Amino acid sequence: MEKLVREGKSEDQVVAAKPFADLDAKWAPTELASTDFIRVVYHSLADKPEAKPLLKRILHRS
Repeated sequence: MEKLVREGKSEDQVVAAKPFADLDAKWAPTELASTDFIRVVYHSLADKPEAKPLLKRILHRS
């Protein structure tokens, strides 16, 4: 899933890719549960600000 996010895939594209299909039978009793889980994980990865290199952070504070 992280790879899909890094590739710039949208939330809907990631949901359509079903990155956890192999786990659905065990962890997601319904299609809605599967989709909701994918969306939560997507946002936990996609909504993180990119880390700036240390020098840029230091210069930005000045």
